[in-house]
Amino acid sequence: MSHNSKGAKGAAAKGKKASKSQSADNDDQEDVLQAVILADSFQDRFMPFAIEKPRCLLPLANTPLLEYTLEFLSSNGVKEVYIYCGAHIDQVETYVKESPRWSPSSRVNPFEFIEFIRVADARSMGDFLRDLDKRGKITGDFVLVHGDVVSNINLDNVIAEHKARREANRDAIMTMVLRSGGMDDHRTKLHGITPVFVVDPTTKRCHVYDEVNPLQSDRYVMLDPEVLKNPELEMRADLIDPGIDICTPDVLALW
Repeated sequence: MSHNSKGAKGAAAKGKKASKSQSADNDDQEDVLQAVILADSFQDRFMPFAIEKPRCLLPLANTPLLEYTLEFLSSNGVKEVYIYCGAHIDQVETYVKESPRWSPSSRVNPFEFIEFIRVADARSMGDFLRDLDKRGKITGDFVLVHGDVVSNINLDNVIAEHKARREANRDAIMTMVLRSGGMDDHRTKLHGITPVFVVDPTTKRCHVYDEVNPLQSDRYVMLDPEVLKNPELEMRADLIDPGIDICTPDVLALW
């Protein structure tokens, strides 16, 4: 930018300082790790228990599942949390506000804030995420989890790998956290539903995701013939998805 006025040098110097300051502010903002909790997964797996009480408040070892999820995010350095709760948002909001750990007035609350997002007409997870995209609240890479996640995974390496893939390929907008549960029945696998992943073992890219339910008619996975042209791809039915993903803001509009 150039100026023709007498104070051009001074203006340029001030502009330079302002740019540096603004850049530093942007870096600080990007360093703030955000998380989105899907406390309503639009599933009926926990029915009828989840009719009167939200799934994330059902107890595990006398502790609501949401407690484990929030502790998991806290242990990974998350500072800003957005929660979508669907029909039971009043119960979840009351629980958090009255919690000695997560209440905004609590001295031991590790988060800068917890905000509840209300979407009156959401009929799917995609409806909520697209609404969140329009609000412009997500400023950088964020952790996307379900409200019943029980995990002690350290996400430092996962986030670092996500950023490295993102720098190498701008289309790499989502990193799924998966683990092998073996081909036998694992205690954390969904009964009756087998997730199927087609992945490139070299790049760790997931080319296809589908679900097979042997109890119903959809027992097969339909693959694009183009996918099969890559002889290196592996079809995996042993992977467990704990519901933890690292996403860029682009994911919200595309979900």
